[in-house]
Amino acid sequence: MSKPAVLKLDDKEYVFPTIEGVENEKAVDFRTLRSTTGYISYDEGYGNTGSCQSEITYIDGEVGILRYRGIPIEQLADKSNFLESSYMILYGDLPTQSELDQFTSRECCCIADDERRLERLSSRCPAYGDVGIDARGYELLQCELGYQRPSRGS
Repeated sequence: MSKPAVLKLDDKEYVFPTIEGVENEKAVDFRTLRSTTGYISYDEGYGNTGSCQSEITYIDGEVGILRYRGIPIEQLADKSNFLESSYMILYGDLPTQSELDQFTSRECCCIADDERRLERLSSRCPAYGDVGIDARGYELLQCELGYQRPSRGS
């Protein structure tokens, strides 16, 4: 965003850059506030503070929004399975049916052959819920097979 923010303190003006988030939310970048002005910001409860920039997740707790790669978390939890979620972690979006079939046969045949592994995994961490189990399963798969992040379509 090219529009700067101007802050006036003690008859002196300070210019700070502004940024725009993935959901078009606008922010003033005060990372240099203290070093530039000697002041800090105060935001009790961090209600107006963005703690990070992310191209992957978007969270708005007041409205109840949690998106992963633009997809509402409810949709992922209700409609995506472990293999689809694993694919999304690796490649950045949900697979087409063709991509999922190829991914399943090429990368994940060991999971399909060992349902007990997934049962043990889900029984060890019930507090994590479906997405947490998916993430832990992916970690297990990565550790057991020594995976490096594959390039898409290879």
